[in-house]
Amino acid sequence: MEKVEWLVSVIIPTFKGTDSIIRAVSSVLNQTYSCVEVIVVDDNGRGTNEQVETERLLEKLIHSGKIYYIVHEVSKKGSAARNTGFKVSHGDFISFLDDDDSFEAKNIEKHVESLTKHSEDYGFSYCDFKVIREGYSEESIKSTFEGDFLFDFLMGRVRVGSSLLCYRRHVFEELNGFDESFKRHQDWELICRTLYKWKGAKTGYEGVNKYILSRNTPKEPKISEEYRLYYLNKMNPIINSLGKQKARQIMQSNYFEISKDYFKAKKIVGGIRWIMKTHRPIYYSFKICLAAIKQRKKKNDIR
Repeated sequence: MEKVEWLVSVIIPTFKGTDSIIRAVSSVLNQTYSCVEVIVVDDNGRGTNEQVETERLLEKLIHSGKIYYIVHEVSKKGSAARNTGFKVSHGDFISFLDDDDSFEAKNIEKHVESLTKHSEDYGFSYCDFKVIREGYSEESIKSTFEGDFLFDFLMGRVRVGSSLLCYRRHVFEELNGFDESFKRHQDWELICRTLYKWKGAKTGYEGVNKYILSRNTPKEPKISEEYRLYYLNKMNPIINSLGKQKARQIMQSNYFEISKDYFKAKKIVGGIRWIMKTHRPIYYSFKICLAAIKQRKKKNDIR
């Protein structure tokens, strides 16, 4: 007999997020789908100013039982915080929300609809989202891929992050959660491992407002380079399993992304160095120029 109501656990890791945590939590409590448990994992470290302030902000919700609040004794980073939340969760489905993002009202409802209409070989669902930068809506990102899209994901054609995901509990459990060695791109790593064994479903609903904040963006391209190379190295066995031609395409696409970070930071030598590694420097140079023109036009339109 089909289950009438499925419990969804929403795990919200927070670190230096006192300016946005209430918005995030409120967006979950105001969902049209009511069978939800909210778990906030405070990764600031017990007794720090940020932890004390976060607990004060959430005090009424904690005491009323509307949210479950857990504090890490010391900061263990986002992957560990999400895994901590999963360990105490009870949901049939597991959803994640970054402390600086928010859900639209029907987000959980649409994830449940998507996962329950698909077979068990679909391990997760993901939604459309809106990018909000410096207080204005910049762009809407649609979820165009569904099913087996591992190669397209590794090529960077699919924009998916932790706040967009809802997992079947047994799938997240079998994957052993997030890899806690990652400082960044832990969501990419998890999605990659998932798509190696399962398919992905889409909700077709713009369910998340993703706020781009400076505190979450590496300022030095060298740091971004290190994070991406670490991710690629860890994913190397999966990338190579797709065959030499696809593996080469994936690596070139990621080298291009590294070069973009250098060019954005106006570090031309680094940008040229990485664009030459693509073995298609003219083609990718043209893409860099085209992206720069589009970005300038977008800024002018906003003004």
